Amino acid sequence: MDIADELKPHLAAARSTYGENEVHAFPSREGAKLSWSERLNHFWTSSNNQAGVIITPEGLALKQGNILGYASWSEIERVSYREHKAFQLTDPNNHLTLTVPGCDIHLPDIYTTTLENLHQLILEYWKVSPRSESV
Repeated sequence: MDIADELKPHLAAARSTYGENEVHAFPSREGAKLSWSERLNHFWTSSNNQAGVIITPEGLALKQGNILGYASWSEIERVSYREHKAFQLTDPNNHLTLTVPGCDIHLPDIYTTTLENLHQLILEYWKVSPRSESV
């Protein structure tokens, strides 16, 4: 599956600036769709939704559901990773949470890489930020 159409200009510019080795692009897995349950307060996946995340030395670009945007590493206040715990009744899906001023952005397990890998890549670039706090 290809990266979300809305992210393609950012991906091209980032690759032009940093080269292939410093730009990491992950589309959503084939057939993965992001959904949010207000009642259950968690994400789940179904079919046919275009999403993507791009990680560069300058920051992160994201298209996920109705979220489309870019955050520099200095704008991200906190990065946390939550793994699934057996028999957990709320928020049973694994996800990363990026805290930016005013909101938390959850990245569920819908991408073509593991959340562990996304977490590590984000921390590698983000850890130099003076506001770094990781859980």
